[in-house]
Amino acid sequence: MYFAPLRACAPIILSFGVLFLASMFYDAYVYRNLTDKTLVLLMLTVNSALFALLADVIENKAGDSRVSRMKAGLRPEKRCSNTETETTLPGESVEKADRQLFDRISDHYAKKDIVASTRAARQAIVARAVRPIVQKLDTLGTVVDIGCGIGAQAEYLDGAFERYIGIDYSRELVEIGRRRYGGWSNVEFVVANIKDRPLPENTADTILAVGALHHVTELGSVMESLAWLAKPGAKLIAIEPQRGNPVVQMMRWIRMKVDSNYSPDQHFFSRAEVDRLLIDHGLKDIDLEFLTPPFAQVGIRPQWIFGPLSSLARGLEPVVEAVLPGPLGILSWNIVAYARFDE
Repeated sequence: MYFAPLRACAPIILSFGVLFLASMFYDAYVYRNLTDKTLVLLMLTVNSALFALLADVIENKAGDSRVSRMKAGLRPEKRCSNTETETTLPGESVEKADRQLFDRISDHYAKKDIVASTRAARQAIVARAVRPIVQKLDTLGTVVDIGCGIGAQAEYLDGAFERYIGIDYSRELVEIGRRRYGGWSNVEFVVANIKDRPLPENTADTILAVGALHHVTELGSVMESLAWLAKPGAKLIAIEPQRGNPVVQMMRWIRMKVDSNYSPDQHFFSRAEVDRLLIDHGLKDIDLEFLTPPFAQVGIRPQWIFGPLSSLARGLEPVVEAVLPGPLGILSWNIVAYARFDE
């Protein structure tokens, strides 16, 4: 029952957040004061985390899903921390639970790439991430997208690749993707675990992973499979949530506790972990950048309110990246990793 007041307060929370952030951006720009800049990013982070949590919890209807399970005579899901999960469940059990979760929430999860405000935000994130590679090479060639979900990256990157292959172990998400993009001659999907090497060796010119690696187990095996799929000199682009910001991490922890549609088996990387992972598996030309996108990913209705607010947020996010470079980037939500497989 407590979701009703949250839903009612959501527009007020976001509106005040946007106005407050806009005023702080102005102060930071005019006075060029480091304290102001730091506060801008801190407030962006807090507002992003709080509203992302609020929006997704409301839209996921976590309370309703618990009630539905009770009516169906099912026992509540056991919630546990990443550490507990990794020490008490083998990798296959974790991945099975994760696959079942995404199959169950597939229709709702797909809305992130269907609802106008979130689709535009997510497209901006992917476009921003691949831009350096496209500028150098003109084309991404054959893209293998691991953990592809419904394969919206094919739409977001249309014209930048020759062939797109989406791989995901959630059959339900892949089926949604096939319905949406089945008519595209250069787009195909595979239902599989990437560790099973479902494609021939040397398939990919570009391997794309958008929020996929923090869901998988046995990262060593995953990286070996990616190397198998990659052509010599192929590019890797991975967008991952990073744990350098304690406020965001706290919000993630809270969401794991209150939202049954949010996987408890995620591992959020530090910058050093991502760097070490790529180095240990022989990747070259490694470059890691921070990204601040989640503020715009708000899918709550009515869209006539949140669509324009999402547009405003997308406009503010590049400003944050430009105004707050360097060490303060660790307060960002995501990290983008660029690397090249050995030739």
